[in-house]
Amino acid sequence: MAWMKASGMVWTPGLGGISVRPSPFSAPTVIEIRRPAVRVLRTESGAIELGLGQSGAQSGNILQGLLANITGTQGSGPLAYLNSFSMTGASLEVEDRSLGLFWAVDSADIAVLRTREGLDARLQFAVEMGSDRPKFDLNLAYAEASQELAADLVFSQIRPRSYASRIPGLAGLEPIDI
Repeated sequence: MAWMKASGMVWTPGLGGISVRPSPFSAPTVIEIRRPAVRVLRTESGAIELGLGQSGAQSGNILQGLLANITGTQGSGPLAYLNSFSMTGASLEVEDRSLGLFWAVDSADIAVLRTREGLDARLQFAVEMGSDRPKFDLNLAYAEASQELAADLVFSQIRPRSYASRIPGLAGLEPIDI
């Protein structure tokens, strides 16, 4: 079951997911969601669709609305004051129809923070790959003025020998564990 905390907001679980309404006393600046189900779809044309929870289209509008408010692309309303948005323990499914790939993560932590320059984001997760469970830590910084995106990816617990039989270019790296 998902759990949500938002400063300056009142929330109630509803039949179609979580219903959020602003508190009459203040606008929200922080939203944290625990254990949500997140779906990311990249279509054949390259468009990105986001989904939150089990239902696709309606829940995608909620997640895209939160992201639009934190990036400043929606300038009015109570969510315009949003400074950070995070999800902890998220189950994450990514389907890339353009490349024909699908992967899932059972527990990911995602944080997006509005900064003076633009946005900072962090995604941490581990992926089950056979008997291995490599860990990934992706940090992103978006500078709004220059429209530049900097990315830093750190990974650990990767054993090339586990993939050498499937990826010939890794055959010489079999004895190395990262």
